[in-house]
Amino acid sequence: MTAVPGKDPHPEEHGASTPVLAMGDFNDEPFDTSLVTHALSTRQRRRVLKAETPRLWNLMWPAIGLPEGSFYFNNEPNLLDQFLVNANMARQDATLAVDADSVQILKFDGMVNPGTYPSPVPFGGMGNEVNQEGFSDHFPIGLRVTEAD
Repeated sequence: MTAVPGKDPHPEEHGASTPVLAMGDFNDEPFDTSLVTHALSTRQRRRVLKAETPRLWNLMWPAIGLPEGSFYFNNEPNLLDQFLVNANMARQDATLAVDADSVQILKFDGMVNPGTYPSPVPFGGMGNEVNQEGFSDHFPIGLRVTEAD
């Protein structure tokens, strides 16, 4: 597949109604250049729905400013984990739709370090001792996706 500037290659391969969900650790906050300028993401659903060129709706924007994050560095919460969806998943009548109100940072029992700051219990590695009781240095994020009948 050859990328064409200004064109989303996925609809060319799978059709114009292809739903797209990009998720995971982007190692940047929703407002950072990598997401806003390079990934063409925005906090505004309407901008994605009305755009003439493909854009992505970043569903993590409402979590900015909350006292919790998906990742902690020096006891400061960061929101490095993202859900980005295209217009085909942002529409109310989408065949495969996201519930933006269902987005959450998940903190299961045993996954959170006790103390003042709710950081995750890391598994370790990468030069650190491995903790068999650990999980990740990030908390998982969750989202409900529904399929139309």
